[in-house]
This record gives sequence, structure tokens and C-alpha cells, in this order.
Amino acid sequence: NYLFPALAIWLGGDIFWSVRILYMLLAISNILCLYLLVREVIDQRSGWIAAVLVTLNPYHIRCSIDGAMSEPAYVSFVLLALYFAFRFRRDARWIDLLACGASVNLATMLRFDAALWGAMCGYFLLVPAGKILPRLTNLKAWVAVILLGVLCAIFPAVLGYRWYDLYGDPLHFFHTAQRGTEKFFASGSHQRFSPLIYQTFSLVFWPGSAMIVLTPIVAGI
Repeated sequence: NYLFPALAIWLGGDIFWSVRILYMLLAISNILCLYLLVREVIDQRSGWIAAVLVTLNPYHIRCSIDGAMSEPAYVSFVLLALYFAFRFRRDARWIDLLACGASVNLATMLRFDAALWGAMCGYFLLVPAGKILPRLTNLKAWVAVILLGVLCAIFPAVLGYRWYDLYGDPLHFFHTAQRGTEKFFASGSHQRFSPLIYQTFSLVFWPGSAMIVLTPIVAGI
């Protein structure tokens, strides 16, 4: 979460304004990326509507002025991944598929649930334009999906190897997080919430926070 603020401070030399200006630019990139995506999927008018809605989204505004949140950059990378996926479905240009995979990897650097959006991109490659259900007999689309899966796995694979090299555990981060979570439990139970409530909240909170920012896609559609 702090890679972008650290980079901004290193480049700008100012602890306050460098970070605030960076997040303002990232917020603008959210608007631009959403406009490009909705224009690609629907039309230009819908793109403008979605751009206005996300500009006025209170959660988007909140993320745009906070100097330690991953959402602004994460959302832009997710939107770019979806945008390039739809471009590939339309034109079948492999450069778009490579850009989609790169965008998913960049998003994964910020949040691991970006893998879910990578899966969504793969699903859209199988769905013909104007349809909802995938066409499972499209061999070329399956080749693209498999290639996209390999591309999206590059960063997690490198990270897992690095964790194994340092700690002897390719899932070091997740096991450390699990041990950290156990501090909130006594005798296997959370003191304030039932396991179902606590685990469900932990599972859906971060993907859900991104979905709140991305709701203008649904509104645009």
C-alpha cells in the first residue's frame, strides 16, 4: 500500500503534497480508465455517465485524498485489465492480451484479490459480444484464456519463489496472516463475533470495497 506514497516522496521530496498530488492523479486515472472501459463495452455516452458517477462517488473521493490506501491504483489497474480484455475480444490483438495480463499482475502487487478480476477477464474472453453466457466451443478463446492465466500467474509465482527462498514457505504471507488473525481468537472463537460473521467479513471486505468504487460500471450498463 505504501509503494506509491514512498515513490512520490522520493520524487517530489515533500512528505505532504507529493503524496496528495499523486493520489489526485490516481483518482483522475480511475475516472479515465472507467470511461475507456464503458465506452469500449457500451458506447461513448454511457462512458461519460459512468465517469461522472465515479467522480461523485463519496467512497472514490475518500480514497482519493487518503495517502495510504491501495484502492486508487488498484482500481485503475483492474479497469485497465478489463478494458484490454474487451479490446482483445473485439480485435484479437495479442498485444491487448499481454497488456491485460500485465495490468492484472500490477493489481496483484497491491491486492491479492486481483486474481478474481483476472478470472473475470478470462470469462469475458469466452463470452461473445452482446451475450451473457460463454461459448465453450471457441478454441481460439480457450487458447487466449490459458495464455492469460499464465500471464496472470507470473507475479504470484515469482513472489512465492521469493518467499520460499527467504522463509522456506511459498505461502509465507498467508500463514503469517493466519497466525496474526489467531490473536483475535480465544479457544478457537472470536470474543465478539461468531466465526461465520467474522470470517465472512474478512473474506468480502477488501473485494467489496473495490466493488463499491467500481459500481459506476453497473450504473453505466
